[in-house]
Amino acid sequence: MSKTIYILSQIPELAKLTARALPACQVIDIELRQCTGKPSRGLKIDDRELNDLRNAEIVFGDPNLLVQTFHKLPNIQWMQSTWAGIDLFLKVISETGQKPPQCPITRFSGESFGQLIFDYCIAHIIIHERKLFQNYIDTKQNKIWQLDMDCRTVNEVTIAILGGTGAIGSFVAKKFSLLGSKVTGYGRTESGNISNFKEIPLAKYSTKLEDILPESDYIISVLPSTPQTMGLLNNDILQMCKDKSPVLINVGRGTLISEKDIIKAIDNRWISAAILDVFEIEPLPQNSLLWSHPNVFITPHNSAVSRAKDCVKLFVENYNKFVGNEKLLYTINWNSGY
Repeated sequence: MSKTIYILSQIPELAKLTARALPACQVIDIELRQCTGKPSRGLKIDDRELNDLRNAEIVFGDPNLLVQTFHKLPNIQWMQSTWAGIDLFLKVISETGQKPPQCPITRFSGESFGQLIFDYCIAHIIIHERKLFQNYIDTKQNKIWQLDMDCRTVNEVTIAILGGTGAIGSFVAKKFSLLGSKVTGYGRTESGNISNFKEIPLAKYSTKLEDILPESDYIISVLPSTPQTMGLLNNDILQMCKDKSPVLINVGRGTLISEKDIIKAIDNRWISAAILDVFEIEPLPQNSLLWSHPNVFITPHNSAVSRAKDCVKLFVENYNKFVGNEKLLYTINWNSGY
């Protein structure tokens, strides 16, 4: 079994931390000759990098670089991605007509990613409930000294998690439940077919949006982009939320709902606001109407980032499973799209 690990990544310190975590292994950090030092999704690798990888059996790297090695590494046995999403993999496979690689590819996920997602969501919920952003503008910039007594605490809100039984969604559900929130979940799989369902503290779970959305104060989507989730909240689906007018927080994928449907839902008061970290097109175009809408809050797809230490922790766990011929964590299922 190979003890040589090839690093193909723009994440600082990834190779160093991998070598420190697996001292018995040889860690080869592939030089990215076209890298300027600033991370780029469009970074290209050339024949020199491919030649450096010619003997690789294990590659640990960023998916925008891994996709450029598909079917070009004759000895490859396993790839570990540093990102949670597999959109780039699916795009290349679709556009080129290539078949998915024969070797397993595992994606980044788990508790460390879930913690970052939870931190993002709880921060925005508190900011929204306490009107902290608006109060800052009024108090600091406009010098208005005014108390706002109308707010809810975290244990007084109902939170619907779309994708609430996956690795990230279930972690977020547990965290909010511990804070006293009522947590409900939506997913495509019947609860009887979810192995860890009893461990997820959901007050309600359903495969039907109409069972979950109308009673929600916050709708958090951690759903990936698959044929089943694309446009899931389009076509006036959010009209069923009009009685409670919840806040939509999307930290999954921007294909969940179109820009025009977000704006329509807010303008019709079906939802009161949208906190968006992901978009149909990224970076969000300058001419997008979302930029200027007063009830839309935008962040640049940074609700959860791939930190080197978190990626390495998962890689080591998977490496030990790999050498022990055990089932790898978060192996991509090309049929389901995640």
